[in-house]
Amino acid sequence: MCKYKPKDKEELKRLVEDNNIYLGDIDTSLITDMSNLFSKTNRKDYSGIENWNTENVINMEAVFMILKNFNSDINNWNVSKVENMKKMFSGCSKFNQPLDKWDTSKVNDMGGMFLACKEFNQDINSWNVSNVTDMSNMFCLCEKFNQPLDKWNVSKVENMKRIFSGCSKFNQPLDKWDISKVNDMGGMFLACKEFNQNINSWNVSNVRNMKEMFFNCYNFNQPLDKWNVSNVENMICMFAGAYNFNKSLNDWDISNVKYMLSMFNGAGSFNKPLNKWNTAKLENMYSMFYNAIMFNQDLSNWNLDNVSDLAFAFEETPLKKNNKIPIQFIIAEYVTAKNKSSKIEQFEIIKNNVKEAYKSIINYNNKIYTDFRIMLENEFYRELSELKTNNNEVLNFISIEDIENSINYDKKNNQKLNFIDDIIKEKEIKVLTKDKSKIIGIKIIKYIYLEYYNLKKYIYKIQTLDNIINFLDEESFKNCIREIYINSQKDVSVLVCGVYADDNMLIEMYNRENSSLLFMKILALHTDSKFALSLLYNVFARNKKASIKKEAISLLNFIAEKMNLELYELGFKVVYDFGLDKRGEKIIEVNDNKYKISLKNNNAVELFDINNKKELKSIPKYFPENIKEEIKHIRKEIPNILKSQNYNLIKILISGKKYNYKFWKEIFIDNPIMNKYAYSLIWNLYDENMNLKTSFRYLGDGSYTDYDDNNVVMDENCYINLSSVFDLTKEDIAKWKMHLNDYEIFQPINQFPIINIDTSDFNKVIEKLKNIEIVYSSLKAFASRYSMNVIYKFSESIFYFEDFKKDQFIIKIEFQEYVNNGDIVKINISFTNSENKTVENRFIYYWLVLMITDLKKEKLFY
Repeated sequence: MCKYKPKDKEELKRLVEDNNIYLGDIDTSLITDMSNLFSKTNRKDYSGIENWNTENVINMEAVFMILKNFNSDINNWNVSKVENMKKMFSGCSKFNQPLDKWDTSKVNDMGGMFLACKEFNQDINSWNVSNVTDMSNMFCLCEKFNQPLDKWNVSKVENMKRIFSGCSKFNQPLDKWDISKVNDMGGMFLACKEFNQNINSWNVSNVRNMKEMFFNCYNFNQPLDKWNVSNVENMICMFAGAYNFNKSLNDWDISNVKYMLSMFNGAGSFNKPLNKWNTAKLENMYSMFYNAIMFNQDLSNWNLDNVSDLAFAFEETPLKKNNKIPIQFIIAEYVTAKNKSSKIEQFEIIKNNVKEAYKSIINYNNKIYTDFRIMLENEFYRELSELKTNNNEVLNFISIEDIENSINYDKKNNQKLNFIDDIIKEKEIKVLTKDKSKIIGIKIIKYIYLEYYNLKKYIYKIQTLDNIINFLDEESFKNCIREIYINSQKDVSVLVCGVYADDNMLIEMYNRENSSLLFMKILALHTDSKFALSLLYNVFARNKKASIKKEAISLLNFIAEKMNLELYELGFKVVYDFGLDKRGEKIIEVNDNKYKISLKNNNAVELFDINNKKELKSIPKYFPENIKEEIKHIRKEIPNILKSQNYNLIKILISGKKYNYKFWKEIFIDNPIMNKYAYSLIWNLYDENMNLKTSFRYLGDGSYTDYDDNNVVMDENCYINLSSVFDLTKEDIAKWKMHLNDYEIFQPINQFPIINIDTSDFNKVIEKLKNIEIVYSSLKAFASRYSMNVIYKFSESIFYFEDFKKDQFIIKIEFQEYVNNGDIVKINISFTNSENKTVENRFIYYWLVLMITDLKKEKLFY
């Protein structure tokens, strides 16, 4: 006779929590609920539990959960009334006892029943599971389980999520299962490395989730072409890591699938057509075919209208390596890209295939694509004129009256531009027709503003509006948009004024807007204006705010890519001459008197009164405001330009890039500001076959000399680069230094450093610099000064620079969790080439010199 007979679960719990009580002394015949019975016990001895009377128990949820040592034989338990066995043995990592005698006919929930029972591998094929609706996680992480279950009646089961997840040994037939009511199969066979059974006969018509279903099923390669997946919405990682899978899925109806992230990621054998798939509802295909190393199928008819992320979708596939990715995928990558640096390459592909690109998205309705399509229509107005979707709206007007009668605008947004009416009325602004015979109505002005108001993501000049603006008097129109800009704080006012601004208006806007994101995008539109691009470059070169600098770099890189230039080469090309002639002079007239603005050899800007033959120390008060502002602007900007160009010169010294004579002359001779550099630097002259002929210096008068003052003759087929210590002999370098000293010429950069560096063994130098300590802010300043890229990681920062030959200079620091600007850090430097080529000695040498001099480590090399 038992010593204890608890009346309810709470009383029973108190008994089992007492380790001195033998479980066989407890009569459990009155207990109906055993859920979480052992949740607070530290019991190690479960003997006697095999004799418990469980005939009245209805709930056994989590009864043994996380009892890591539990392994008692309870096969004789009467569980005929139990309805809930959810998580019953969850976490019983040693449990492996027979349960084949159990009557489970009333159980409806077996979710997580054997979760993480690593040793469990018993035959329970005889169980009656006909009332079970939830089998999610039932055998999840049962690493040794591999028993037949083909006799089970699972016709009522609705949830099989992760049922066999992590069952690395499981490989039993399941083809007889009726899974017609299952709606969730997420992770069902996840990491079932051995599973390779035919389940093509399954009725999966109610399944909505197949996320990770065959994830890392390395050996699985069975047909699934008969499956009805028409209700599935989620296929994330469905075949990821299923390396051997290569069966046809082309007949699947995936019209409701939204998510295919990493669906075939690492499916190394898969290469079957998918061209029949209806992808109209697909939203995310991030890394979908990443590392599917055999996949090489045509997907050109896929509809990507709703796709918002497809980054890395084709990385490491033949489609990527052979440049066969369909154009609509390139567009989708471009419009959804979070990494702006990749957009440059993508847009170049789009530009080179613009008609095909346009046609591929012509029927898309998603706003991100319609905005992009309209941008293409304006950017490539002529190329796409025959294809444009809004051709009916492109009208060729014959008169102002024709324009006024034809234009219509959005009444809803029209209300948002009422400020224009107020400004035009208050300032009595009049815009005239081109022949100045008539004042045009405000309706036309507001229509222009409304068209720009409707631009959202993309900023561009709306080409079709030229059909209207060409009928307007330029002076009165520009005065109108300037007044609207000055007297309102609206983005649309900035945009319209900026798009149609001349250089004088851009100066005014630059002083007001400076580095606003919108104004930077506007400046980037003026690719035919060296002045506009120089303003944008100034923002990049001088602004210290990281977000502003990053945006400026992105815009400039995009422009440089179009011009086939490096960023620093664009920096040379956009140096504005401020109207100075080749002698660095500019004549202005004020009150019939002539004045000369001139750039002197010391880079100072002089104002000279020609009539009275004297230098003016200050700007006369009677000068018009626009001329005062121009002179102030020149005096302010030239020193800043010269400072930023010093760093660009260092980059071409480091790279050793050779330029054809035309480009070099345009940059260094024809531009009066850059001309000062050509005068003080030593250059190499190469013939058309890139053979070094001699070194020379520019004399400032159109002629060139060597170190012995002999005349050097140029021809248009030659190439030129900056001389380095690797191009000239020690004798040549000594003679050039004497030449520069004799003519009292100061070099803006140190072409021939005197630091004692052994160029035959750079490893010795690198070893000396290894682990030197430096203030973190100084390192960041160094990286910023030379436009190094930066990657911030947890407990690590990496600064790097890559030149046109793919040579890389890398500075790496490591720290605990985070680092502050004032912290002392240790640096590690390295040199490599991203194409596995040998890094040029010149590249290594000058970066080491910069590190040593800028970080004041010269003492290490005395």
